Amino acid sequence: MTADKDTDTDIETRTKNACNAFLSLALAVCLLALAAADVSHLQLEQLERHPEPEHGYGYDYPKPVVPFVIASTTTPAPTPAPTYLPPPTPVPTYLPPPLPTPVPTYLPPPPPPTTTTPAPTPAPTYLPPPPPTTTTTTTTTSAPTPAPTYLPPIIVPEPEPEPGYHYDAPAEPFIF
Repeated sequence: MTADKDTDTDIETRTKNACNAFLSLALAVCLLALAAADVSHLQLEQLERHPEPEHGYGYDYPKPVVPFVIASTTTPAPTPAPTYLPPPTPVPTYLPPPLPTPVPTYLPPPPPPTTTTPAPTPAPTYLPPPPPTTTTTTTTTSAPTPAPTYLPPIIVPEPEPEPGYHYDAPAEPFIF
């Protein structure tokens, strides 16, 4: 009986120590967060109702006095070497006058005009009437009808059952 009491008190002591350790750790974290909190952006002077002028910067810092100058770290590009351009084509300053065309001294006579007469149209010729056609009737016999040939019967295979379990539908509807 005393052994049971010792184990019970031992378990209670361990539980209390663990709870105390956890609570002290949580309290330490909360105090650290409170100390590290930045409350300068809060307007506490309005809460305190002090008529004094603003005495802290908060998040509204004054503009810096020293100008921010970025030093150039690149060198200017070198000037390219001059490229050779061929001299311009010379423009003629004087053009000689055009040569005069010689006046023809002799012109051959023009060719005699040619006239063409159309060929005479032939006179229509008489064509005899076509010979009379005689119609003859001939009787033709039709080709004999072939004897019917019978094909073997077509065997239709029975469909194979699908794999899986098949069952009949229940006789009564199943309702939950």
